[in-house]
Order: sequence, then structure tokens, then C-alpha cells
Amino acid sequence: MHGAKRAGASWHGSIAAIAGAVAGAIIGTFLIPVLFLGTVLGACIGAGLATWSLELSRGRKMEESVRCAVSAGLGELLGITVKVTVGIIIWLIVAVAAFWP
Repeated sequence: MHGAKRAGASWHGSIAAIAGAVAGAIIGTFLIPVLFLGTVLGACIGAGLATWSLELSRGRKMEESVRCAVSAGLGELLGITVKVTVGIIIWLIVAVAAFWP
């Protein structure tokens, strides 16, 4: 959502990025049955496609719509990467703390 908004997408385009990411993650999980890869790619592509289609239907020019869509997809990828990294760090802290004398 933040990536789309930062590129100049409307409020509706940002909400479409969220809905597209959820739908894309579900569809991508089944279309690309590689562990986590299908879900992540599906979420990024879904966020981009949803933002692009909504911004284009609301009268934006093609290049503006594509810029918003690419930013939504990259923002989704960045968000997933940060969340996974923080999760791994938390897991490591808990694992070390559990066995620390």
C-alpha cells in the first residue's frame, strides 16, 4: 500500500494493492507450487495488477498507472522481505535465550 501511495496512486489504488496482494498470494500459491516462491510472486504481481487496473480505469495515463503498479509490487516485496528478516531475528533471539545458561 505504501509503495503505491508513494508513487502517486490514489487512495483507492492503495486499497486495491492490498486486495490484489491477498488474492495474488492465494492464486500464486496454487499456480507456482514452489515453497514460498509462488506466494511471494503472486502477492507482488497481484498488488501490481490490481493497482494498475484500478488506476487505469480511473482515468490515469498508462505510464502513471504502470509506475504506481511497479511501486506497489516492489513495496510488497520489500515489506515481505523486512517481515521475514525481523521474524528470523526474533526466532534467533528466542532460540538463544531458551538455551542460554
